[in-house]
Amino acid sequence: MNYIIKIINIFKGLHWYFALSVVGVIVIYIVNYIGVEFFNLKPQLVYFASTIINLALSFLGNSKIFNCNTNKRNFYKFIFITFIFLFLINGLFYIFTIYFNINYLIAITINFFIFPLLKFLSYKYFVFY
Repeated sequence: MNYIIKIINIFKGLHWYFALSVVGVIVIYIVNYIGVEFFNLKPQLVYFASTIINLALSFLGNSKIFNCNTNKRNFYKFIFITFIFLFLINGLFYIFTIYFNINYLIAITINFFIFPLLKFLSYKYFVFY
């Protein structure tokens, strides 16, 4: 029984994190669509900028989800984890769009299914514990 409780506690807050992630990916879709379709910018450049904006705004949302005060220590850890994920997310996006010629909107969707759970666990156990 304790094992089940431990598993439940691992994923406590996941539904709120997922909701925040959905809002974030909607913002990323909108920014990318406008940047690529209306301003003829490269998808990789727009995606990079939109993920930075999204990750910067998510710090406040994540601190509320994990019931943690925002302080310098958490902020620095968040920046560290964000930098790692920024590299991974944008690297994978670049590979999808350049090497596999996948449409940028589909590449965003693939990234959305790969990274949220990894980011959730990283934030929960490394940043906002």
